[in-house]
Amino acid sequence: MYVDPDGKKFDDANELIAQNFERQISIKLDDSELRHREKRQLYNSLQDFQNMREDVYRNYVFQIINDDAQPQINISINNGVTTVFINYDGTTYGALHESRHGGQIARNELLYNEVGDFTNYNVRHEIEAYKAEFSYRGELYYTIKVQNEISAAFEAYLTARVSNIKEIKKNLIRKMYEPYYKDIKQRPIYPTSASFYRRMRNKKK
Repeated sequence: MYVDPDGKKFDDANELIAQNFERQISIKLDDSELRHREKRQLYNSLQDFQNMREDVYRNYVFQIINDDAQPQINISINNGVTTVFINYDGTTYGALHESRHGGQIARNELLYNEVGDFTNYNVRHEIEAYKAEFSYRGELYYTIKVQNEISAAFEAYLTARVSNIKEIKKNLIRKMYEPYYKDIKQRPIYPTSASFYRRMRNKKK
């Protein structure tokens, strides 16, 4: 662990990972076909990495997950040391999605309690994360549920595509279904029941 004169902490390996993502973002910003909203989100992603880098209260660790695991943020608090694990799928756009949550934590926009459970996590945090993902990829794919009009018992799950960043709103997020459960009944990622916010807060554990 290196501590610079300003007191900022850097883990050498994760600093290199962050710098690599920043280079990829900078290359993407040179794309003449980028729309203004996408470019703004890419600059926001650069700010996410800088905010995490300057966070003197937490360490940030990037981890690539297995194929059957779920991208998410995990917070570990051990002996007074807080580590934020950014678990992503190995893609740059996936890393930018989860790193948006990392930036939210660094800016104290996404709060957690003494055991690392989020206390104010809601759909706004995910809207921004999906915009970060879209801005690099140029599109967004998600799973939706389709029911047969004749038989309500029949359910199918299809992949839908978003081609405009302006489509990423609350209603879109709430239509997303979990793609990771292959052997059991799939469920909405962000349910709209009365326990919506409580379940959302536990989602990123």
